Amino acid sequence: MSFAAATDFVLTARIQLSGAQTLHDLHEALRTLTHGLSWDTRPAGPDAALEVTLGKRQELPLHATHAAGLTRFNTLHEQTRICRVHVSNVPPGFFQTLGFATALMEQITAFQSTPDDVTEAVAARIARCRFLYEGGHRYGFLMEESVLRYQTAVPEAMRGQLRHLLAVIPLASVSLGIIPSTARRTVWPLEAFYVHDDTMAVVETPTAEIKVAQPRELADYAKAFTGLAEMAMYGDADRALIRGAIDALE
Repeated sequence: MSFAAATDFVLTARIQLSGAQTLHDLHEALRTLTHGLSWDTRPAGPDAALEVTLGKRQELPLHATHAAGLTRFNTLHEQTRICRVHVSNVPPGFFQTLGFATALMEQITAFQSTPDDVTEAVAARIARCRFLYEGGHRYGFLMEESVLRYQTAVPEAMRGQLRHLLAVIPLASVSLGIIPSTARRTVWPLEAFYVHDDTMAVVETPTAEIKVAQPRELADYAKAFTGLAEMAMYGDADRALIRGAIDALE
């Protein structure tokens, strides 16, 4: 819950709901929100405002089983025309090779102690790349340079993954920007997020994918993407960064 007072008599607040609250819970939240405003008995005046925006945040387990979660994620991308993606930990699933995706899903499965469905989960993740080639989808990807350097898989798999990045840069559906580690930051490194057609954002955490549909939050993610894009390098500069990461593996 956040508050901002523009004047002595203007209060705005946003209450974020998880979806489990009752009407009684909402009533208590509103009472808490306005508690303490009665200390001043002067008339508030016609310009006073109390603005309450209600939003519902949906947290999806990551994943009840990984294959089911990734299949659901692919369905969302089928419905998306324009997607803006920022990653700071691993390459986007659209770009992942078989070797890299297998290493990554094995780590996730071990960390979360979930059923071993790595083969199915990798197949679902690799299937996502078809959206780059069909359906008229457009993708803007932003990647932190550190993603190129993390040893998420064995060197052979990492080299294959980085070479694959070079191969997808020319695709007409793809814009790939890499934010150099030496860039002067105007936006700090953020968690991975996907903005779908300005109607939904999906934020990835270690334990959940959080779907955000509240307009003000969506505007924040769009603003963050714009700021990150301004720091990124493209084209030949991108390729130089990727080749530098490949050379470092030799």
